Amino acid sequence: MSQDSWRGSGAAGGSGAAGGSGAAGRFGTAGRFGTAGRTGASDAGASWRKSGSDGGAAPKWSAVGKSAESQVRVLIVDDSAFMRHIITRELSTDARILIVGAARNGVEAIAMARDLRPDVITLDIEMPQLDGLGALPRILEVCSARVIMLSSNEGVGQNNTVRALELGAVDFILKPTGSISPNITSIREMLLRAVHSAAAAKVRRTPMATGRPSASSNDPGRSPVTPTRTPRPGGNENTSTSSGGLAARRIVIIGSSTGGPQALTSVVPNLPANLDVGFVIVQHMPPGFTTSLAARLNDLSTLAVREAREGDQLLTGLALLAPGDYHLRIVADGAGFRVKLDQGPRVHGVRPAVDLALTSATEVAPGRVHCAILTGMGHDGTAGAASVHDTNGWVIAQNEASCVIYGMPRSVVEAGLATEIVALEDIATTITARLATTSSATVRWRTA
Repeated sequence: MSQDSWRGSGAAGGSGAAGGSGAAGRFGTAGRFGTAGRTGASDAGASWRKSGSDGGAAPKWSAVGKSAESQVRVLIVDDSAFMRHIITRELSTDARILIVGAARNGVEAIAMARDLRPDVITLDIEMPQLDGLGALPRILEVCSARVIMLSSNEGVGQNNTVRALELGAVDFILKPTGSISPNITSIREMLLRAVHSAAAAKVRRTPMATGRPSASSNDPGRSPVTPTRTPRPGGNENTSTSSGGLAARRIVIIGSSTGGPQALTSVVPNLPANLDVGFVIVQHMPPGFTTSLAARLNDLSTLAVREAREGDQLLTGLALLAPGDYHLRIVADGAGFRVKLDQGPRVHGVRPAVDLALTSATEVAPGRVHCAILTGMGHDGTAGAASVHDTNGWVIAQNEASCVIYGMPRSVVEAGLATEIVALEDIATTITARLATTSSATVRWRTA
């Protein structure tokens, strides 16, 4: 796994921008939870003891030694005794984390979540009796815990992970495969980072989304939606393609990280397909999961949504999602624009990076690029938003109250780049209204 090893959607990374972000040097590094390391002593984490056994009733746990008020209370849910042991052992190296319980399936998890009131739950997806996807909505009903999904990097696992994020999980981690010992340090770091990040997140309860159902373990025969590749038009800006779209003259780029999949299901399905604009979405996610996310958004939307491929043209009625582990840049192509993908150095620790998509777009379409920066950790998107602002585009930032993590939008707002600060439920209508009042020709309007 090349995208941040086995880390999931919230991996807004470290400090400086690597390569190609142009205006990145104008802004300092926005804070984030750093990787929590070992505390030194072998029993530095809160000690705990279990009564009962894995073979009997749900184990009962009690903490000793540390004040629970100062710690992140974690419930571990996994049908594998080995994985419960590994997760418990690695999280217990951090004195700021208290393991309050361990459950073997979704039924036990719901009861323990209600009784133990954890701050964070690590929730396996594939379990007997009641799997993680079935347990998640009921867990969120009985407690206010932030849920991190443990997912396999396979087709059904990817689809179910995207669905879980849509339903309210704040993040996910890829379950390690093969021999764990050589990778134990990276596993520990990813677990600790995910737990501390989740503890800082806000939980948004989302009603069950409408639309055609995504692939899941209950529907193994269903395959993700993958629209056919758009053929290359002949160069005329009004040339239509077999998908019905025209070469886009304007570009709207939507960037997100932690909490993004849930936010995107509130925004993208509410965007009309008849707008004179091409949409690009950059969500921090590893390979495979972006394919599933694109298919899910396509199921829910009147826009056609799919994962971007090298050379794809930006078309009206189409939203292209940057593939995991690839930067997406916009290049000119006659009267229109195309996608260029590369695996250059990570920017802010992530690939794809919102900044690179935005700065590349403003270079080839100044005045015709606009953006919306949604929930996420770190400051990816700020340098790109500066290039949009400086070329007379508008910048929408999601407001703090509706963000899972108010990091990326906060950075844009604090840099003075936001044209509007908007609640999540109003972002699609705000984009639509602004496009209706902004000409597709080069814009001379500038934000205050």
